[in-house]
Amino acid sequence: MKLKQIVAARLIALLAAVFFVSSCGDQDLVQKNEELSASISQLKQEVALLKADLKESPGALSSQLKQLDATLKKTVKQSQELKSKKLELDNLRAELERQIEALQQKLLGEK
Repeated sequence: MKLKQIVAARLIALLAAVFFVSSCGDQDLVQKNEELSASISQLKQEVALLKADLKESPGALSSQLKQLDATLKKTVKQSQELKSKKLELDNLRAELERQIEALQQKLLGEK
């Protein structure tokens, strides 16, 4: 009887963890990813415009171009890190779901 209570408690804990990971993390990551994607698009447009202007007057815009290019690289890096974090969370959720399934099977088998 005690083993079933322990297994049930673990199952509840795993369900709570899956719910937390899927409800909080994913929404925040999706929103941050959308913001970063929009920022990347805007920065790419600005860099393209500055490059075009740079051809007309090379000295005046080069520092602005370097600054925007650095910002673009930073934003792209953040986006890549965000995608990596999302992949980690997806893998964690899949692992937790597998553990829940195994515990459910174990509980059903013991009844």
